[in-house]
Amino acid sequence: MASESVAARIHKPTRFEYILRLLLEQYSVLILVLLAGAVFSHINPRFLSQSNLINLSRQIVPLGLIAIGATLVLIGGGLDLSAGTGTAMCGVAVGVVFVTTGNVLLALVVGIAAGLAIGTINGLLVARAGFNSVIVTLAMWIILQGAVQLLLGGRIVFLTHPVFRFIGRGTAGGIPVAFLLLMAAFGGSYYLLNHTRYGVHLYAVGGNMTDAEVVGIRVTRVRFVTFLLSGLLMGLAGLVLVSRIALVSPNLSGFPILLNGVSAAVIGGVSVTGGRGRIGGVFLGVLFIGVVSNAINFLNITPEAQDLFRGLVVLFALLFQRATIREERWISSDA
Repeated sequence: MASESVAARIHKPTRFEYILRLLLEQYSVLILVLLAGAVFSHINPRFLSQSNLINLSRQIVPLGLIAIGATLVLIGGGLDLSAGTGTAMCGVAVGVVFVTTGNVLLALVVGIAAGLAIGTINGLLVARAGFNSVIVTLAMWIILQGAVQLLLGGRIVFLTHPVFRFIGRGTAGGIPVAFLLLMAAFGGSYYLLNHTRYGVHLYAVGGNMTDAEVVGIRVTRVRFVTFLLSGLLMGLAGLVLVSRIALVSPNLSGFPILLNGVSAAVIGGVSVTGGRGRIGGVFLGVLFIGVVSNAINFLNITPEAQDLFRGLVVLFALLFQRATIREERWISSDA
């Protein structure tokens, strides 16, 4: 009787239902992006204007770079909470070196090097020393937040050099330079995850670290490189961020970038438990978060309610995506 009641509750889908569910599962994030764009453009037609789309493509660059780094770390079974303040720290390093030396090339190099240094320290403590990634990167978050205030000392540094203007607001063939950098980062990460031995090993480490060690994967090296790449992306994100706003101030905060970056990765299908995620889905997740953040300017939402609005929309996205995932018994019933 019990087995009969269980069998009765299992719905055997029709072919149409099966195909529809597959499409929803595969393209749920794309549907969210298109739905958000349609709703916001209906509320305010200027949302889809050329000038706003160009502005949107610039706004999502730091977010996208951090989301890529978050994706790599999450797939490997970790979490990097220092990415936000790391981005701010790298931007501050660029500004302080530039105003001190006047050498724009040196400022760019130091900004990228600062990100690599942060990633190296995180990687050594997590991968080699064996500390928990949440604890290590949380401590790094606090350290970097204090370092930002210490380096600036209450100053505001303006970045007026043409190189910064080109990075933050320049175009090539009508496409923002910063957006081209983001596309290169997504392309490189796609190749890394899908066409290299490192990508295969990273998925294996995130899926089951013990089994990965048994089959001969150098888990320590894989996890270290993951945090190193995350640090590199922090450096790039910080450089683009301060170049776009053309200044560095003590109020520069990387916390929203961290939250939005991790949210974009999760909405894009990256598992928080490791071993699963696609970079194409992350790109769509970045677009969704970017569209929502950009739309706030068109909806006249008060500053006090902006975080509430953004959080509710992200929660809706996660629930929508969850609803489109097939259940195991639903698949097996069709077998």
